[in-house]
Amino acid sequence: MHGKSRRGDVDRRILRDVLQLVAMGFAIGIPVALGATRLVAGLVFGLSAAVPASFALASAILALVASATGLLPARRATNVDPVLALRHD
Repeated sequence: MHGKSRRGDVDRRILRDVLQLVAMGFAIGIPVALGATRLVAGLVFGLSAAVPASFALASAILALVASATGLLPARRATNVDPVLALRHD
């Protein structure tokens, strides 16, 4: 590139950063959630330890929401002229 980023480049960078954070959250959260469900299952009669479909669905929804919350502000920011934004400050 010649020093100027295109909207798609910015979107990809933001999405990559967001998904890295989501992956780190999954790496920590899923084992903790599995441990917590086993603990709760031992305390509550008739509750199964873990349903893989519910973990997959919750993970997919979380990744989708995280991507949207990262991309929407990035899209708005790429619509602003940098010179005008600096001049406004």
